[in-house]
Amino acid sequence: MRAEPEKILHLLEDRIEPAGPDTSFLNNWQSAGHRGGVELRSAGPVDGVTAGEVHMALANTATDGELVYTASSMAIRDQEAYLSGGDNDLDFLANRGANGIDGLVASGLGAAAETGKPTTIITGDLGFQHDVGSLALANSVSTPARIVVLNNNGGAIFSKLAQKDYMKPEEFEALMTTSEGLNVEAAAALFGINYELVADPSQIPPVSHGISIIEVPVIP
Repeated sequence: MRAEPEKILHLLEDRIEPAGPDTSFLNNWQSAGHRGGVELRSAGPVDGVTAGEVHMALANTATDGELVYTASSMAIRDQEAYLSGGDNDLDFLANRGANGIDGLVASGLGAAAETGKPTTIITGDLGFQHDVGSLALANSVSTPARIVVLNNNGGAIFSKLAQKDYMKPEEFEALMTTSEGLNVEAAAALFGINYELVADPSQIPPVSHGISIIEVPVIP
């Protein structure tokens, strides 16, 4: 016995639609991230420039079509913590995992050469030191790029770990922070790259032409 078309239509109209995905966890996560970002950006004055201030200054001067290549360790963590969404059309890239500190300069310059997009490479002083030899590639890259070195004189990320509470200050400094007093200007001169020391993040020059290294001293 065939069902009447009217009854079939009625059954379809009364059908219970399946429930959509539960987004409560995502909403709570995004809300917490937003609140944390607001608190970081509105924190009181400190004695010196923070890496977060540099990331925000770089974001404020970025224009559509630029590429940002960020190092591992504190650089990418500060970037994620301090930056909120914006209207500019930017590409963000990073090397993956624990080995992201090695080859960062080469990766950033390679991305600039391949995409043709004006590029900002952001790294700490140790990350810069780990791949300083790749500055030799600069002469072969025609795309404008600036290498921003956040110099906190060592590996600040290790101050966030529990080891700091169980080691003597001098032991921690020698084994974990590994402060080397790197001369960024001398490294730039060795490879014939334009260099600039900037104390005020708002004065960081935009990506314009050629390859440049911009050193910004920041507090750990």
